[in-house]
Amino acid sequence: MRRLLLIVAAVAALAAPAAARQDNADALFQEARRLFDALDYEKAVVALDQAITALQGGAQDPAKRERLSTAYEMRARSKFGLGDQDGAKSDFVALLKLSPGHALAGQVSPRVVALFEQTARESVTNLTVTLVPATAKLAIDGMPPANSLLAV
Repeated sequence: MRRLLLIVAAVAALAAPAAARQDNADALFQEARRLFDALDYEKAVVALDQAITALQGGAQDPAKRERLSTAYEMRARSKFGLGDQDGAKSDFVALLKLSPGHALAGQVSPRVVALFEQTARESVTNLTVTLVPATAKLAIDGMPPANSLLAV
């Protein structure tokens, strides 16, 4: 019985830091979104730097991957708003590597849309892959491809 209690305590101790990290990532993301929505781009970029770092470890989880994509989009748009087109383009490249089919959300400046579309044209390629046997698994850069991009 004592051994079982020790194992349960050890598992709880390991799970607590992971939950705390997730809570921290969520809090950082929410603060970054608040700053972005308030058009405080300088502070938003700093907050998004922290949020992206916190979210990168969970990119395998679809919900975390979506949140990371949104964070890259907000940081790119913030950098664009600050006149840093190269930084915005770099973030759009990172976003498109993570989510090649991503579409910009909300009302977006036509100039930002143009930069995003140009970056997508330069960064995203269509590829047809046939897997044999049918049970084989595909990974691109160590990540499974997005389900919405797979044709069966």
